[in-house]
Amino acid sequence: MKRQPLIVIEINERHCKILRAKPVAQDHQVTDLSITRIVDPSEEALAKLISSQISASDRKAYCAMILGRQQVILKNLSLPAGAKDELQKMISLQIATQVPYAREDIVFDYLVLGQDAAGYTKVLVAITHREAINVLLKVVKGAGLVPRQFILSSASIASWARQKLASELGRLSSAVGLLSLESEVSELCLLKNQQLVYARELKHGLRDIGGDFEDAFLKEVSLTFESFMREHPQEKIAKVFVLSAPLKGTLFERIQTQGQIEVAFVDPCAFLKNDVSISLPQNKEDDYASPVTCLGAIEEHQKLTFNLLPEKIRKDQQGKMQRRQAVWFIVLLIINLMLAGIIFGQRLYRQEAYLSTLKQQVVKMRSKAQEVQRYNEQVQQIEQNAITTASVVDIIDGFYAMTPKEASFQLLFLDRNDRLTIQGIAETRASVNDFQRNLISSPLFQDVNLEYAAQRRFFEGEITDFKITAVVKRGKEKL
Repeated sequence: MKRQPLIVIEINERHCKILRAKPVAQDHQVTDLSITRIVDPSEEALAKLISSQISASDRKAYCAMILGRQQVILKNLSLPAGAKDELQKMISLQIATQVPYAREDIVFDYLVLGQDAAGYTKVLVAITHREAINVLLKVVKGAGLVPRQFILSSASIASWARQKLASELGRLSSAVGLLSLESEVSELCLLKNQQLVYARELKHGLRDIGGDFEDAFLKEVSLTFESFMREHPQEKIAKVFVLSAPLKGTLFERIQTQGQIEVAFVDPCAFLKNDVSISLPQNKEDDYASPVTCLGAIEEHQKLTFNLLPEKIRKDQQGKMQRRQAVWFIVLLIINLMLAGIIFGQRLYRQEAYLSTLKQQVVKMRSKAQEVQRYNEQVQQIEQNAITTASVVDIIDGFYAMTPKEASFQLLFLDRNDRLTIQGIAETRASVNDFQRNLISSPLFQDVNLEYAAQRRFFEGEITDFKITAVVKRGKEKL
């Protein structure tokens, strides 16, 4: 499939960053980068700001959004080793007790870091409130864009470092820090074995270096290192890369002396080609914004660490894409058939007399007209079925809406006779009964039967294995 151009957008409290990249071979190459100071932070004003800076071709590009570290909670968890489905369920149960939001109000994704000496699986979980996603969705949709991914800024910084500092990171066996500086805030990420394991937003930035708040800035950096060491007591921080052109000031010397940590400066803009159009705020202490999160998203969007786009939106986008591909397939098939007919007609024209060729062309065009009419009827029938019949997307959407949160599935099978088989596990027998009642009352299913529901021990509690069969209704009356 042809690779799409890429547009990356980051909106924080101070700046709006927009990066464009064109597909080159198996990668993307930056074509331009602009960072604009936000004057009016309202949703309508932000949508107008983005809309004024993008073109019609940008609206067809693959859109990735950067989600700032301040909008995400990162949690390190150690869980019993298990299958991916079981791991996700355990994470869901754990984070419900560790964040101040209801389960239905959050979106989360996780990264498996490996196993510890006791055999437990170590994971890094990224959690955000659904409202933070909805606000950004409303802004970019108001500008005419459809975001396909929500990328964590910390993961984007880590991806940039893995690509641009690969040789440096490969030589270091201990943890490595990445400090991204802006005027008012900074972001400090810590990597182990080139994987993101810890990140924190700091409430100090360039304007505090060498000023009255330098001590507070240093204290925040030190507290971040201490928090990391508490969670990873066996680790040592070997080096910190400051993602900026070299800066004057004693802050970095104090970091190096106090923590016995080597400090090095790396300018992200130095890696850009000369023909890249760059529009940045003046490089002053009171209005500087780092481009590294947008630059890192080029690599991160292909090898996603966390995707915080809600699952329902992802499924809706996939369904629309599949329907669009089906329509294009039919159109291309008709065009190919018509081209084949034209080529065949040209050969006949050269071989036979003009009058005979005309007669044959009339017959052929009549046949083609009938063929096109048949195809039109088939397309109309497909459209009618798409409108009047419950689609797989409708069934799955309704199916998951009626599923209790305590239940998960091991098998979903729909045969040619529209008989759906569901096998799974639930934390309680009551959840199975609730699920059966939901299926029975749903307009999408009929002949709902509970084949079995058996309890068994699982760790320190019990779970219920169940199997339910149902028949999917088809027809206009169900919509």
